[in-house]
Amino acid sequence: MSEYRRWVVACGGQEKPFKAMSGHTLLYMWCATTGEHAYYDMTSDMFLEDRDAHTHMWGEVDNEENYV
Repeated sequence: MSEYRRWVVACGGQEKPFKAMSGHTLLYMWCATTGEHAYYDMTSDMFLEDRDAHTHMWGEVDNEENYV
């Protein structure tokens, strides 16, 4: 059984969904259980890894060393 995680809209609920360069709608979220942040892809109903979120926002990521 996986650990329960309570995700809420980041910045005290002030973050707003936005249309990324990819056309997907993203929302910046905060996990009240672990303290981590992540982008939630409202189009695909999935949380994104940093690299995937950056690709949606800015296209292909050139600097691979940031994602090792």
